[in-house]
Amino acid sequence: MGKSVLSTFLILFSSLLHFTQAQSKWDLQFQAGIMEHGSDVHSWGRHGQMITDQAKFGGGAIVGYSLNEHCQLRVNYWRSKLEGNDKNIENEYALGHEIRAFSFTSPLHEIGLSIEYHFLQDPMNIDVLKRKSKWSPYVLGGVALSYTDPAVNFAHYVRKGKINQDKENVRNWYMQIPLGLGVRYPISEVVFLSMEARGVLPLHDYLDGISVSANPNKNDAYQVLALGLGINIGAMPDLDKDGVNDDEDECPDVFGLKSLNGCPDTDEDGIADYKDECPLLPGLQTFKGCPDSDGDGIVDAADQCPELAGLEKYFGCPTPDSDGDGINDDVDQCPNIIGTINGCPDSDDDGVIDMEDPCPLVFGYLNGCPDADGDSIADHLDACPYVAGVASKNGCPLQEKKSASPAVRSLVLTDLYFETNSTELIILSRPRLTQIRDYASKYPTAHFNITGFADSRADDDYNINLSFKRAERIYNDLIKMGIDAQRLHINAMGESAPLGDNSTEEGRQMNRRVEVRSYGQN
Repeated sequence: MGKSVLSTFLILFSSLLHFTQAQSKWDLQFQAGIMEHGSDVHSWGRHGQMITDQAKFGGGAIVGYSLNEHCQLRVNYWRSKLEGNDKNIENEYALGHEIRAFSFTSPLHEIGLSIEYHFLQDPMNIDVLKRKSKWSPYVLGGVALSYTDPAVNFAHYVRKGKINQDKENVRNWYMQIPLGLGVRYPISEVVFLSMEARGVLPLHDYLDGISVSANPNKNDAYQVLALGLGINIGAMPDLDKDGVNDDEDECPDVFGLKSLNGCPDTDEDGIADYKDECPLLPGLQTFKGCPDSDGDGIVDAADQCPELAGLEKYFGCPTPDSDGDGINDDVDQCPNIIGTINGCPDSDDDGVIDMEDPCPLVFGYLNGCPDADGDSIADHLDACPYVAGVASKNGCPLQEKKSASPAVRSLVLTDLYFETNSTELIILSRPRLTQIRDYASKYPTAHFNITGFADSRADDDYNINLSFKRAERIYNDLIKMGIDAQRLHINAMGESAPLGDNSTEEGRQMNRRVEVRSYGQN
């Protein structure tokens, strides 16, 4: 039998090498090998050891169908022979067997349905050219039917009742549970070799036709060690040799992956290159294969801040804070100026933002301006800022207290003019400082409001600062001339309250000024 099996394998091998087409889900495999058995005759020793030397050749065939990338359903047939003779063994565990002198012989046919699980790669070894290792190990398990027809010689065994019981209980077909492991190795995309070891759980004790007459506590079993040669059947053309038949290959001219229907996936993101808008960068299905590194829903190619989650209206960048004041531009009413109130500045910290504060550099409760006498007329508009008055008298009382001395006229100067974008007084206005000093000397109780102004040729913030610096310059000059600083009060109005037309040079000169008004003199 061994020579015939070997000859059959050589013929099959020569024939199969002529197949060059791609794989299908079906394969046909022929096996040959040896089988050992454990039975009541000859094999199970006194203590249950298997001591047989009756290994027999066998052969069979397997038809397999690939269920998925790791599992294959298979139907197999195996044919061999069981044989045992108590007289053929000399072993310390089988003492007395030669005296018992049982023997049997039986054909064995097995038909099984099993599943192979290839735990490293698919059973058909698809994409074999891309793998570092071609070996595909597997485990198997299933159900099988074993057919035996034992011819038993009970020799001169005297317990006829047990012999009759064995003869009555013996059957031909037995359900088995085969288990095993094996490995495949592809010779080409169509032809493969296999090596497999499998056996059946010992569920029955009549494979040899003997049980109660010998060893009823030990069920019969057998094991197979086989080599196989297999081939794809029903294979179709595969132009690009990627293991996917051309009729199922979405990219038949390009080597690809089975999982992507034969199409390549260069960046290995699970999206075929022809569907991938970023085929060289791993990406997401949602974005047609393009990456979104920061997960903000904007692909990196269109994201100006690909490492920071942002918003579409800012091209993928976070909401900006242009002035760096900690308030995002979305809610910052002054996005280009550092501020604390809704993003706007409040230089005097009086709770009124500079752009709405008539006195942005002086703390005040009256719409941002001070009101020393509490008459609801801001000090810079109040002719009598320290005496409560009425609007019709510019903040002064309706009736002035009678005085033995004649009424004193307030000092009002509106023509302290400055150079363009400067805190330098023009020459013609410098004598006004002497006039203020003389008035302060004549009326030692007089106080002075010093208010700076600017023309309109810069923005509001700049003009407020410039007008403050002009008022501060007059303030410092008057202190140097001997006037007590406590009598001097400064304010800044920027470009508000112009005296001249800002569209003409003459008008702008009138607006580049400081006004000085006295009050409290008597």
